[in-house]
Amino acid sequence: MKEIILKRIKHLSIQLIIFGITYLISIRLKDIYFFGWLTHNKFAYIWVAIILFTMFGGTLYSYAITIGNVIGILIGQFLGEYLLNAAKAKITPEMDAAERGYLSNSYYHVFIWLSFIIVVVLLVFINKLISKRIGRLKE
Repeated sequence: MKEIILKRIKHLSIQLIIFGITYLISIRLKDIYFFGWLTHNKFAYIWVAIILFTMFGGTLYSYAITIGNVIGILIGQFLGEYLLNAAKAKITPEMDAAERGYLSNSYYHVFIWLSFIIVVVLLVFINKLISKRIGRLKE
């Protein structure tokens, strides 16, 4: 039992260090919209899910969330900025204020970030499900 607890604490420490580094980088870059949103909203408290999954034996899922978080931030920032700039490029002088406001405020950064985390967790779930089924077929 003690070995299990130590193993979980080790995994949790690794994940929280990764999360802490990501948080510190976000604090440093808080003037950028997406990083400011992340620090203001405490990363939507996904770190709570990491702690719970790790403490209750779902280490693979907690690592999926951790890795999905880091990669999702990168993809969310760059793809979100690309989509925002593409939307702003569509603005013309003939447009009314509502259309200009809508196009200039097309922030998809957070949606992309959270979607990526969900996709990574679903891929891990599907992988585990397929592995179990293949294991049963081999028996």
